[in-house]
Amino acid sequence: MTILTPVDEGLPKHGAGAALLHILDSPDFAAAPPGDPGTMEREIAANRSAWGD
Repeated sequence: MTILTPVDEGLPKHGAGAALLHILDSPDFAAAPPGDPGTMEREIAANRSAWGD
């Protein structure tokens, strides 16, 4: 799973599973629009070639 929204730095560093469940249960996550697969693929391709090697 990839979390793209800013993560609350106040959450404990241990217990990542509980912190992830907290994020997934949040109203912000529930209201977030789904990602566009085409846009994601273009961004991945751009990042792969960003270094020019």
